[in-house]
Amino acid sequence: MNKTPVCTVRKAGLFTTIQDTGRIGYQHLGVPASGAMDMYALQMGNALCGNPLSAAGLELTLMGPALTFHEDTVIAVTGGNLQPQINNESIPMWATRKIYEGDELTFKGPAHGARAYLCVAGSLEVPMVLGSRSTYTKAGIGGMEGRELEGGDILYRGTVHDSPRPFERRLPKASIPVYEKQQTLRVVAGPEFDTLTAEAGTRLLREAYVVTQEADRMGIRLEGPEVSFHHTGDIISDGVAFGTVQLASDGQPMILMADRQTTGGYARVLNVISADLSKAAQLQPNASVMFEQVTLEEAQIAFRQLHRSLEDVYFAVNNKKWR
Repeated sequence: MNKTPVCTVRKAGLFTTIQDTGRIGYQHLGVPASGAMDMYALQMGNALCGNPLSAAGLELTLMGPALTFHEDTVIAVTGGNLQPQINNESIPMWATRKIYEGDELTFKGPAHGARAYLCVAGSLEVPMVLGSRSTYTKAGIGGMEGRELEGGDILYRGTVHDSPRPFERRLPKASIPVYEKQQTLRVVAGPEFDTLTAEAGTRLLREAYVVTQEADRMGIRLEGPEVSFHHTGDIISDGVAFGTVQLASDGQPMILMADRQTTGGYARVLNVISADLSKAAQLQPNASVMFEQVTLEEAQIAFRQLHRSLEDVYFAVNNKKWR
């Protein structure tokens, strides 16, 4: 595939990596899926830019990078509002924006949310590793040589098959998530939920927990009321998923995220539903979290609604229609 230098990284930001929809099909070999923490934000940015929903973009954490562009192109910034600016002028989130050769894209810092996504028309081009361009820094694979971005890196894009029209595409307000500092995450019961005492199960689903400083792409540790088991919370190591809520030996829950290990030996008491994983990905330290149990059917309905919104935008872009 032809690739074109699209921008240079002048400043790297706090933790900026290349991510797509993940390295699927290798967890049985011990390889985490990785991919975007906020999959909805990445996919919606791709949809706005006319890219495949699985295309690679930049995941920005709290403090975004400074990028100097080498050519005219179209971008979209989605996810948490890190206050993007082009040449020191604010630009809207969840919308396409024409950017010109010589322009500089910077970010003032988080107004709300923890992670933003930068998508470029044509998508970012780096070598595929096990079917994905996603960065997994612990193993040093994918993305930009398996690491976070550094100053001086040059980013390339592929061929633009559907050149977005010059006017701005802005996502309808109803499709834009709200990232609250006090967040309720919907969950379904995990395989070991019944090993909790009745009092502990009730407490876990009624009390608020606080996000600790130990919150990264691997997982989010929470702190709050201690939860106890009938006997022990240790299990024979078994598979875990994106959104699995484990209980550590100290009785505190932790939510496993995109770079999670493939198996774990702590009890899997809950699982955040797929439709709410984006909310979990946007939690900052000291945010408040509560769990709300829903049925599997309700989780499936929420998942379908989320993807219907994505498909509507993708269809509108690729069929040259825009509401």
